[in-house]
Amino acid sequence: MSVKRIILLPGDVHFSRAPDQLYTLLGSCLAITAWHPQRLLGGMCHFLLPKPAHNTAPDGRYGSDAFNLLCQFMQQNTTFPNEYRYQIYGGSNILQTTIKDSSIGSRNIYAAKQILLNAALSIDFEDTGGNYSRKILLDLKTGKITVHHLRHE
Repeated sequence: MSVKRIILLPGDVHFSRAPDQLYTLLGSCLAITAWHPQRLLGGMCHFLLPKPAHNTAPDGRYGSDAFNLLCQFMQQNTTFPNEYRYQIYGGSNILQTTIKDSSIGSRNIYAAKQILLNAALSIDFEDTGGNYSRKILLDLKTGKITVHHLRHE
């Protein structure tokens, strides 16, 4: 079976199985990855903002909606969210605002942690913040995530 590399764009939520790989590029956006070590299933959401300004239909651009969409994929595969391993990436302060806590990246990091905490799920690892972009690749066969930091001059 050949490896398929699936590229996620901002607002995308994708779920697949081994040997597929999920790939994305992050700045202030944030990715929550989920991997099921027994079934070799997993997914990723790449959200832009913590929540919508108004009530709308579920939209992967927003953290809570993106995670709910990811959980729907888990259910469609007859698995439960507590069976997965979670990691979070991104939330950079690319524009280098002077008020760190008000940056979009900081708000996205906080939102991701709250989303998982509210669902009673733990984060195994995080690589968040900073002032650089990240390319991340989730290998659904191993659960390994490869991260490349991209420095901005």
